[in-house]
Amino acid sequence: SAVKAPASLNTLDMATGNSAPLALRLPAGATLSTLTVAWPLLVYSASDESVHCYDAQKGTDTVLSALTFAAASDRLALGGTTLYWAHPDAATGMQHITAFAPVTDPNAVGYEVTMLTTAHLTQLSAGTRLVVWDDGQQRRAYDLVRHAAALIGADDTEEGPQLGQQGTALWYRTDSGGQPSLALVNLQRI
Repeated sequence: SAVKAPASLNTLDMATGNSAPLALRLPAGATLSTLTVAWPLLVYSASDESVHCYDAQKGTDTVLSALTFAAASDRLALGGTTLYWAHPDAATGMQHITAFAPVTDPNAVGYEVTMLTTAHLTQLSAGTRLVVWDDGQQRRAYDLVRHAAALIGADDTEEGPQLGQQGTALWYRTDSGGQPSLALVNLQRI
């Protein structure tokens, strides 16, 4: 929630309707800042700038000590078992996208995937093929297979950008004739 900072998180089984709390290990006094999911893995940051990987099937919660998350400028996206961390470089004014795999390893060492020529991001999404971002002006992608950048299109939404991906589908919110709509992109054709 943009208004509230929850201290707990629940999961809802859509098939049965059962709801149960997840045993996230937030540090004392900290609240949940961000959440990215590639089920059964959830990666979240806390208000103390720590980053955690929760495995919902195993019930384990691992602190990822290799990175410190700044909620105002950083973005996290989980694609499979790889965590992508976009963070600014104050010296160059660019964004670095660093990958950590497997994210379940507390000692995973990050490697740089690409650098972006934008000072900030409004959203980041990851899949098995693409890392996609929006900087408030353009939607762009980095193809993890071809190691090349691609332009997805201009950000034409009046409200904040919303994008996601799974398998071979990428979707994002757009406006069509003043009405909100959803655009679908077949990732096999990028």
